[in-house]
Amino acid sequence: MNKNTDYQLSELDKVYLDFMERHQSNLEDIVKDSSATLGKLFSVRAKNQPDNIALIFEDQEQSYQQLDEWSNAIAHYLINKGLVLGDSIGIATGNIPEFVALFLACSKLGINAALLNTSLKGAALAHTVNLIKPKVIFTTEILSHAFAELVDNLPTSDDSQNGAVSSFLVNELSSEIVKVEQELALQNLLTLFTVSYPVLANKASLMTDLCCIYTSGTTGLPKSAQLNNLRIVAAGIGASLALDLNTGDKNYVCLPLFHTAGLMSGLAATFLAGASLIIKRKFSVSQFWQDCIKYDAHHFIYIGDICKFLLNASDKNLAQKAKIKTCFGNGMLPDVWRQFKQDFAIGNIVEFYSATESNVTLINLTGKTGAVGYIPEMVKSKLGVKLFKYDVEMDELVSDENGCLIECEAGDVGEIMGKITPDSTHKFYTDDHNLVDKIIDNGTSSQRYFRTGDLLKTDEKGWFYFVDRLGDTFRWRGENVSTSEVEATLRKCQEIEDVCVYGVDVPNESGKAGMVSLVLVDNASLHSVNQYIQASLPKYARPLFIRLKESIDKTDTFKTIKRPLQKQGFNPMAINDPIFCLLKNDYVPMDETLFDAIQLGKVLLS
Repeated sequence: MNKNTDYQLSELDKVYLDFMERHQSNLEDIVKDSSATLGKLFSVRAKNQPDNIALIFEDQEQSYQQLDEWSNAIAHYLINKGLVLGDSIGIATGNIPEFVALFLACSKLGINAALLNTSLKGAALAHTVNLIKPKVIFTTEILSHAFAELVDNLPTSDDSQNGAVSSFLVNELSSEIVKVEQELALQNLLTLFTVSYPVLANKASLMTDLCCIYTSGTTGLPKSAQLNNLRIVAAGIGASLALDLNTGDKNYVCLPLFHTAGLMSGLAATFLAGASLIIKRKFSVSQFWQDCIKYDAHHFIYIGDICKFLLNASDKNLAQKAKIKTCFGNGMLPDVWRQFKQDFAIGNIVEFYSATESNVTLINLTGKTGAVGYIPEMVKSKLGVKLFKYDVEMDELVSDENGCLIECEAGDVGEIMGKITPDSTHKFYTDDHNLVDKIIDNGTSSQRYFRTGDLLKTDEKGWFYFVDRLGDTFRWRGENVSTSEVEATLRKCQEIEDVCVYGVDVPNESGKAGMVSLVLVDNASLHSVNQYIQASLPKYARPLFIRLKESIDKTDTFKTIKRPLQKQGFNPMAINDPIFCLLKNDYVPMDETLFDAIQLGKVLLS
């Protein structure tokens, strides 16, 4: 990167420019091979370090050679099933070795893997499948019930063990999934197919689509973000450099692999560095530090909620026995950050900002508390990241007299956006129709930007800080919750007459907690409403607070007025309406004692 400029470089600038140069150099070495994919790069690693441990799961270990051969056998199986370059499959397995082997096989063959969120059910699950129309769906005995809800008489495999993966071939996809054939558990494929590198793999490249990751976006049902091998590899290189991952290191991942953080910062970063990936079925407060000690982990991937839970419930002495050098993630609150690093003796906390479908990425390389990233002045124009002023009260972007957006100065709150250039290879969504409301022209067609829907601000030194999310989407427990999607689901409940869903602030929580104002039909039962919520919504989307109202205010155009409800929150002393809180899957009346306990962080909200 050219540093010849009159601009005076600070020490911070040098850190970032060095990082960018190393990232660019590593990527340039990879793109020299036109058939490079994540899967092929893994095979090269396996050739160079066959006996190094690649994957650790519970009490199982697999070397690079073993995992490579398993993924090759799966690739030959997929070829035998008639899948070719550009076809799609669905993976709904959760964090188990089969996910990893399947994903690598897809990368080698140029098959697009739809990474299905295992929390989804019903209409939302059917919708995500229909977006991609995969030829094969892989799921587990444990998770097959979600698909059983979509089709009648979905059998299970007699020879599958708990957690083993079976394949479900899918033909006509319209509003439902049609189960047509059952296959053997994937671990048996090693004895049925060759383990040699598939010749057809040479047809795939870095530009080949690799996976779809689902995001709720800003409105409606989940959207499918399309990622190619280049995007995964580039992000993996960045994360591995930020984590300072080396061949002998072990990276602990308890976040879902079907989300960006677990996949890119976990799987891709670890394998590109030739390190060992430790996967956990799901996050456990009580087992986290025990796992880090047991597996001798050096790094872990986080979202802010994980760190808060650990801080509130962990044994400091046990945590300090772990040898964690660096943790990498997003959403850590400043107060949590300071105490987390101090109490648990973490070497370095690397916070980043991005989104699955977004073309904006920021990273905090030096551990500046609370910051999500920094961009040296001399490369801002090249990167195309802009912060445009946003009027929070009016809920709109601020323009000048010519209709052009106004860039923020230090301290201003604005929406962060990424410029879309003609030569960009970045893919946003599988369906381009989802881009209609996400692209904005800043005065001219040559100044097109992708709207992230996130509000950030900068300080005088140029550090970026996350402020909030815009509009009808909020973040809870590492998931984007679409209020319109939750509202659409709740409106189908016969007990509910009207509904308004929104996110509310809760002290000591990152993101916002879901709250719903409901107008119930006469003689309706809140117990019945709760049963419907538990059956129809994934855990992260279930409202934590319910407010019962006689009516919900609307505008002249019948749009629900949410802002006053958001501001009023869930304080029973300030609101005359009955309020309920979700505790242990049941809605209990909110009183002053419970409210105070929530404010003090003494109640664990799910």
